[in-house]
Amino acid sequence: SELIKDKTVIIIAHRMRTVIAANHIIAIKDGKVVESGSPAALKTKGGLFAKMLEKQAAI
Repeated sequence: SELIKDKTVIIIAHRMRTVIAANHIIAIKDGKVVESGSPAALKTKGGLFAKMLEKQAAI
């Protein structure tokens, strides 16, 4: 959207579809960064982000 174009936006979300279109994702667990990267890279990595995607897809 034009509101966030060319800006840094921090999104905290429970629904993965909210963040899947982001350019860069930082996954945080217990207050610590556990992984970061593009959604595509994180999906193939199999870490926290990928597990969260799998859980939500199963719902």
